[in-house]
Amino acid sequence: MALVEFIEKGLVKNNELDNSLGDRSTYVGASDIGGCLRKAYLDKIKQQEQDPQTLAVFLRGHLAESLVAKALDAQNIKYQTQVELQEDFIKAHLDFVFCSPKECVVVEVKSTNNIPDTPYSSWVLQIQLQMYLAQKHFGVKTRGYIFVLNLNTGEMKEFAIEPDEALQDIALDRAKTLWEALQNGTEPEAEEQLYCSKCPHKDTCSVFQADEIKCKELDDLVNDIAFLETQKKDIEKELKAKKEIVVNYLEAKNIKKAKISNFLVSVTASNSFTSIDTSKLKKENEELYKKLLERYGKTITRKSSLKIK
Repeated sequence: MALVEFIEKGLVKNNELDNSLGDRSTYVGASDIGGCLRKAYLDKIKQQEQDPQTLAVFLRGHLAESLVAKALDAQNIKYQTQVELQEDFIKAHLDFVFCSPKECVVVEVKSTNNIPDTPYSSWVLQIQLQMYLAQKHFGVKTRGYIFVLNLNTGEMKEFAIEPDEALQDIALDRAKTLWEALQNGTEPEAEEQLYCSKCPHKDTCSVFQADEIKCKELDDLVNDIAFLETQKKDIEKELKAKKEIVVNYLEAKNIKKAKISNFLVSVTASNSFTSIDTSKLKKENEELYKKLLERYGKTITRKSSLKIK
């Protein structure tokens, strides 16, 4: 058996054996109410088998939590982890809880490749519900943090979250809506999310299949990209102008390499070459173009790209 196949089978087996969260179809979790309620509903009633790649992504969260735990243990900081709190049909598993006689601090750990400037609304609703349960359970003032970690780069960011009664009411209402849907067997309305493209239920989702896009987080992301693209053009223009000054200076001194400041700077001489204009060839001699393509052609795969105007 190949190593990759062996690991993939192990991930699936581990998921089957993992009962740390219990039967998720019997309760509404804090992580269920922040995103699309239709997805949460279908995930609970269908219990689809997850593919190894998805499971590997899910396990990043556990890796991030273990990193936080190691940092806390190294400093002898007392904490509780994976604290299970329940009220009626709502159950939450808190990643980290720090309690004193006067205050309780809830920490929710997130692992992502792209850390946002502000926390996603789904994250905020999740920790609001967690803080609501924690305050009722521990009976002291409660506040929270969302700790976000990019495991690829090591970048870290925190978002301080204060309890908000209005947001907690929204979280509780969404939990009630999902629970009633589970009891009545009525599918909740879908809500467009950034993760829709990876949702296992997207093929039967009328919202995702519609041409119109109603996802605020996607709007924010596109606005960010457009802003960064503008900055990129300005930076590239400035960079080109400054490089040209340095190149002209070194060429005037007939120097190809030089140590300037703390950097080794080198100049590549200009050059020219002749190539075949394939567009012109195809237009003027399509038969020859096809013969050359058949004999010398090669397949080039380019990743999907995004263009914003």
